Amino acid sequence: MTWVIARASHEDIIELRMAVLRPGQPYVASRYAGEEHGINIAARVDGEVVGCATFFPHRFAGPGEEEGPADAFVPAEAQGLVAWRLRGMATAPELRSAGVGSAVLSAGLEGVLEAGGGLVWCNARTEVMAFYRRHGFVTIGSEFLSAGALQIPHYRAWVRLRP
Repeated sequence: MTWVIARASHEDIIELRMAVLRPGQPYVASRYAGEEHGINIAARVDGEVVGCATFFPHRFAGPGEEEGPADAFVPAEAQGLVAWRLRGMATAPELRSAGVGSAVLSAGLEGVLEAGGGLVWCNARTEVMAFYRRHGFVTIGSEFLSAGALQIPHYRAWVRLRP
């Protein structure tokens, strides 16, 4: 199976984002403040979106901010770098472990680098931390539960893009 990776609109990716990350939640639960200033990446198979992620400029959140753990901190090596946030990364269940997520993430990190970003951070679901670690992300702080109705375990994770 071959997929095509390209930039996309919010409208292109919202259905997959809602189905995978916010099942049963209202549309507003899948909208992120600031995403309109960023980059959406989609993987498509025969025109259907099967993977997506959104990257947008967002200050690296400090202790306790943005649903993060109280013991998280902004690492010294991140000081002075332009931070972007990754949110809404999703892959259709039938294509997990097929490389779609890796392709989407790589395209997004490249887009952030081209836009002048120096690091990308996210609140990564604990169950997929191995995926993020394979792509160079490191965790800071302790595990925490996401805000809202779903209460899913997460870690704050980040990756430096510039030496």
